[in-house]
This record gives sequence, structure tokens and C-alpha cells, in this order.
Amino acid sequence: MEENRRQEATMPERSEQQARVVEEAKKRQEEVEKRHEEEMKCVVEREASLREQLESMQDSVGLVNLSPS
Repeated sequence: MEENRRQEATMPERSEQQARVVEEAKKRQEEVEKRHEEEMKCVVEREASLREQLESMQDSVGLVNLSPS
């Protein structure tokens, strides 16, 4: 009987702890998603920069090939 009372007393504590754990997990997930979005933005920007460099190089090579020898 005494054990049942102790378990009942700890049930709200466990519930509160579980709620805190879930809240912390949600916050971590939001942080991870935010970091992922930031990284993807950097990747897209880097890709655009590399494409510009490639096009510039291709234009330069094209101009070299068109110039008289």
C-alpha cells in the first residue's frame, strides 16, 4: 500500500519530466532544422557561384578557340 502511494506521488513528477524531455527534443529538432536550412542556403549559394565560374571559364575557352592562330 505504501509503495502504491509512492508510485502515485511520482507519477506527476514523471509526467512533468516526460513533458520537459519532449519539449527539449522539440527545441533540438527546431535547431537542427534551422541549421539544415542555413546549410542548404549556403550550398545553393556555393552552387550558383561555381556555375558562374564554370560559365565564365567556358566563355573564356570559347573565345580562345574562336581567336585566329
